[in-house]
Amino acid sequence: MLPSHLYCSVCVTMEIWVVEDRFQTKAYITSCHRLIETYRGYLLCSNTPGHTFLIDMRTHTYLRGSAAHLLQINGVDQAKRFVDELCRRLHVDQGRPST
Repeated sequence: MLPSHLYCSVCVTMEIWVVEDRFQTKAYITSCHRLIETYRGYLLCSNTPGHTFLIDMRTHTYLRGSAAHLLQINGVDQAKRFVDELCRRLHVDQGRPST
């Protein structure tokens, strides 16, 4: 799960939703989000309209907005910007300078 201060501050400028983390949701993602791309350690899973879910390839888990919700980002380009900002902020939070 994302730290709340990261999630809230990043999503202010992007179209990001949370959806319930249920078996049916994950089954829907698996069957309908077939446009797959890797980006900076994340698997971006999108459907034709561009609704994108992120899977952290290090932990093999979906990115979450809360314990019971998955993040859904509108568009692959926006999802990439989200990952860029997340990586930048995580490096800063961990005491390492961002690149």
